[in-house]
Amino acid sequence: MAGGILASVLWLALCVWMFAFSYSDSYFKYSHCSRIAVFAAALIGSAAIPAGAILVWRRFNSALSRSLAQAGVSLLALFPLAATSFLLSRIRGACHLSGDDAMGVGINFLLLTGIAAISVVGLAIAAIVRPGMGRN
Repeated sequence: MAGGILASVLWLALCVWMFAFSYSDSYFKYSHCSRIAVFAAALIGSAAIPAGAILVWRRFNSALSRSLAQAGVSLLALFPLAATSFLLSRIRGACHLSGDDAMGVGINFLLLTGIAAISVVGLAIAAIVRPGMGRN
């Protein structure tokens, strides 16, 4: 239990650093209003992917069903970031997503997509190597 909590805290710390890295205050100019919304959406997705992998591993038994379910979880985890970026690009005012902010969203989306792809491949490999694990 304590190991899982520690792993979760370390994962979130890594994701905070990784997604914050795409926003630099040195050269580009970012809107704090849109930056915080996009950052929060990226963190939600990055927390949902490993949480979904744990649930998928416990619920499904075959390698194929686990892989397909994790692919679905990963697509759903990308939705908050995609929806936030879509909405912010269409509103007017201080939170409007444009220029450097949009570039930061693109970097975040690529990072989150990479995490999602690694989770699907990693879970598929784990399910093939250890097929009986996770059954109740």
